[in-house]
Amino acid sequence: MNDRDTNVERAFTELFQRMPTEHAPLGFRDTVMARIAAESARRWRWEWLAAFAVAIPSLIFLMSTLIEHGDELSDGLGSIANALLGLEAWDASTSVYVDGIVLLAVALVGIAGLLVTHALLAEEQTRSRVHVA
Repeated sequence: MNDRDTNVERAFTELFQRMPTEHAPLGFRDTVMARIAAESARRWRWEWLAAFAVAIPSLIFLMSTLIEHGDELSDGLGSIANALLGLEAWDASTSVYVDGIVLLAVALVGIAGLLVTHALLAEEQTRSRVHVA
């Protein structure tokens, strides 16, 4: 730290010491906290909208695929589970085909779940800050 930095710091200290100390008017804090809560609620609305926009079409597609090809999906998932768990009942000659669009739909539903979780956590943190402060 050099003398120039200490001179600048002294100037700021003197400036802030000369400022008049006034208390905030009654209700000021409550008004500010309510405004922050309203702004943060608007901020997370887009997460809910994006989650619904991504999840609804994906869920409809997954439900229609499950209705049309439910037995094939259950056989495929069972074969994958047996292969991953290393069960003796699994045969190496078994082939498993996974539709890429189904995987994409499942991934999009997962992303929508993450968006909803983030929005819920952010709303809870906002509520706890408003009640505590």
